[in-house]
Order: sequence, then C-alpha cells, then structure tokens
Amino acid sequence: MHGDSITQGANYSTPRMAWPDMVARELDWDAVNLGIGGFGVFDPRVAEYVASLPRDFVSIHCGANLNGKEDHRERIRQFLSIVLANGFSAPCLVVTPIVCLTRQVQPIRDQIREVVESFGIPNLRCVDGLSVVNQLSALNSDGLHLNDWGEISYYRSIVRIFREWSISSNEYF
Repeated sequence: MHGDSITQGANYSTPRMAWPDMVARELDWDAVNLGIGGFGVFDPRVAEYVASLPRDFVSIHCGANLNGKEDHRERIRQFLSIVLANGFSAPCLVVTPIVCLTRQVQPIRDQIREVVESFGIPNLRCVDGLSVVNQLSALNSDGLHLNDWGEISYYRSIVRIFREWSISSNEYF
C-alpha cells in the first residue's frame, strides 16, 4: 500500500492506527506500508520498488501534496505504467486525495481519475477520496492529516471497498 503521510501514519496516537495496518489486521493480510510523507508522490523510483515486490494487490493513495494548479497527468501515467508493467494482473486500487483545507486538490482528483480510466484495465480502479473520508471532523487541526477517528473511518471504507471488489470479481482475496 503506497501513499503519502496519511498512509504512513502521520499524527496518529500509535503506529497501529495507520489505516494500512488496520486493513491488514482486519483482512488477515501481510501488507507492506509504503507511505512516504511529503514528496514521495508518484515518484518513478517508488513505482519501480512497488513493481519489484511480490504482490497480490496494490493500493495507491496519493496526490494531496501536489500543486492543484499544475498538470500532473504525465507523472501519474508514468508511475502507473511502471507499477502495471510486465503483465501485472493483480487488482490495483487508486484512491484520490481526501479533503485538504490548505490547498486545492479537486484538479488532482480529476487528473488521477482521468489517467486511471485512460488505461482501460478492468482490475485498475479509481475511487474518489471524498467517498472514503468526507467529514472535516476527521481531520487534525492542520487541515490535511486524519485524527484517530478519521483513520478508523478511512480504514473501514477501504476494507468495504476491498470486500465489495472481491465479491464482484470472485477471484481476488
């Protein structure tokens, strides 16, 4: 599971509160949390590392650290192309940024969704981060990171998405 500081577990009361760790415990998965706070956003070197790991599922949660005034489509496309190279056939979930009170993220959400859809791959799906956590009360005082309650909400939504996906595909999980 790759993402930004929210995936990494920034600002939570304990490392066990990071949503990837809660998802792994709930689904009895061995998970690798590749959350990188700050500038590890759609970095090709990270994509190469993700692509090198044995994996049954990839989950990508990035974008809140990007400038919404710029076009990042090529950067996103390059990242996903690397992750999906070499006949990758496992499910890949991409979640757009959640609410961010300090910068405009809707253009980033739109760019991510557009790039994911352009691949036309059935097992590559994009979910709007607003559908995962959309309540401002889930944010810490910095307007970006989740508090413990928000992290629990995020984890529950991701588990629900994973379970719905497995029910509809009957071949994953």
